[in-house]
Amino acid sequence: MSSGTRAAQSSTATTSPVRLRAIAVVGGTVAALVVWGIGKASGAELEVIQAKGDPAMEVGFAAVTAAALFTSLIGWGVLALLEKFAPAKSVLIWTVLASAVAVLSIFPVLSAEASDGTKAVLPLVHLAVAAVVIPLMRRSAASSR
Repeated sequence: MSSGTRAAQSSTATTSPVRLRAIAVVGGTVAALVVWGIGKASGAELEVIQAKGDPAMEVGFAAVTAAALFTSLIGWGVLALLEKFAPAKSVLIWTVLASAVAVLSIFPVLSAEASDGTKAVLPLVHLAVAAVVIPLMRRSAASSR
C-alpha cells in the first residue's frame, strides 16, 4: 500500500460522520449542477411539460440546486432515523431505499413530455446525485460505529 493511499484512508477514517454527510449533500448538489451545466452547454432545452396543456417548465439552476439539496438532506434524515431505530440494519435498509429512490426518480422524467436531450440529461442529473450521496452516506454510517 502506498503512503498516499494510507494518508487518504487515515483522513477518511478521522472524518466525522456529520462532516461526511455534509460533504455528501454539497457534493451531490455540485454533481447535479455539473451534469445539468454540461447538458445545458451542449444544447439540451431542459424543459418539461408536466401535464397536457401546461406550459413548459424550465429546469434551471435553482430547481436543480433545490431538488438536489432537498433529496440529499432527506436521505441524511432517513439514515439518521434508521440508525436510531434499526441500528443493526440501518446501512443496508438505507442503501436499498436510496438506490430504489434514485432509480424510480428517473421514470417521471422519462414519461414527461420533453425533448430527447432533456430525457437524456435529467436522468443523468438524478444519477449523479445518487453516485455521490449514496457512497458517502454509507461511509459516514460506517465511520460512526
